[in-house]
Amino acid sequence: MEDIKSVRRDLRGLEWTAPEFEEFDKGPGWYWLSLLFAILIVFFAVWRGNFLFGVFAALAEIMIIYWASKKPREVRFRLTDGGLEIDSKIYPLEGFKAFVIWDSEIIFQRKAKFSAYFKIYSHLKDIERARGFLEQRLPAFDYEPSLMDNIARILRF
Repeated sequence: MEDIKSVRRDLRGLEWTAPEFEEFDKGPGWYWLSLLFAILIVFFAVWRGNFLFGVFAALAEIMIIYWASKKPREVRFRLTDGGLEIDSKIYPLEGFKAFVIWDSEIIFQRKAKFSAYFKIYSHLKDIERARGFLEQRLPAFDYEPSLMDNIARILRF
């Protein structure tokens, strides 16, 4: 919970810095298991004569290992009446339908049809203040984690 470097409260909103995403500790066993699984998929693809799928599986494993070893950068978040500011990019609150605070994320439901959710990692100490701030500006909605959300949590990715 102490991932936050600073929290500043003022009349304009709420500002904090936090990691870009939640980092899970992945030991050597995680990487070996991932590599073993990828090797099994490649062997299966070769056995079935589907070499293109084997190449795809090998490339996918390289990307998984790269992303799994990536460290999150510190991001500055700011909630104001003008919108949500992430570093220097501003997302107006008018672009969101609703919000929910789920686990360690603030999830916004977008008005755009093709991108339903916009998630930011928070671990904000006074998350209730953020909830109060947002409740005055946006309605809340019920959030059900997707299958991919659950798989990512199980795999610690």
